[in-house]
Amino acid sequence: MSFLTHEYMDHDNISIEFANTDTTILTNHHNDKIFESASIIKLPIMIYIYEHLDHEARQEQIDITNKVGGSGVLNQLNIQQLSINDLIYLMIVVSDNSATNTLIQHFGLQHINLFIHETLECTNTNLQRFMMDQAAIDEGKQNTTTAEDMIKILRYITEHEYHNEMLAVMNNQQIHDKVSIYHSFYEDKLTFYSKTGEYANVINEVGIIQHEHQFYYYSFLSNIKNPEKVIKFSHDFGYYIINSILDR
Repeated sequence: MSFLTHEYMDHDNISIEFANTDTTILTNHHNDKIFESASIIKLPIMIYIYEHLDHEARQEQIDITNKVGGSGVLNQLNIQQLSINDLIYLMIVVSDNSATNTLIQHFGLQHINLFIHETLECTNTNLQRFMMDQAAIDEGKQNTTTAEDMIKILRYITEHEYHNEMLAVMNNQQIHDKVSIYHSFYEDKLTFYSKTGEYANVINEVGIIQHEHQFYYYSFLSNIKNPEKVIKFSHDFGYYIINSILDR
């Protein structure tokens, strides 16, 4: 089955977008539909910090205040403080929920959310709760985004004053089981900078791919009760992206 004719291309609960710096190359026309973000909401948190702190300020040691379960390692370690830089690294590279909550607590959820809306101009992306906050979930609070907003966020990263530092963090991503699953086969030609997110039936991945001096951006958001098939579709999307870039 061709990727472009796959049954999931028209699925209401799957949103994909692939773009370069100037234009959208591919979308299934659900790119403005709001989805639960899961851990890809951690990218605008990272951007907020780089926007407000220089390298020296990010060396500040802060207390780890909100340890929770789920992904990450901090909840298993007897560590009381880490630098802001180290917490960013853990938040992105191993999607550490405790690191994320500590950063949200330190900088303020409402401040970050306002930055997402006003500076990033992503009005459909909302940070409404801490990671693993079951009480907030029970109240109906969810972190949300769209494929369209995520492409905007990814472009903002590559245009930022500290883009090299943010990309270096994303390049160390340890989770490559979705769109970027084939990254290791193309390391001589392409550089991947990605972030995944999973929660219940939510399977997401967004990222940046660099080919020579050109950046490409992709977003894959989903929420359906067939994770195995969705993950396979994300692999097909990744393969399509790679071939599209290398054929240009």
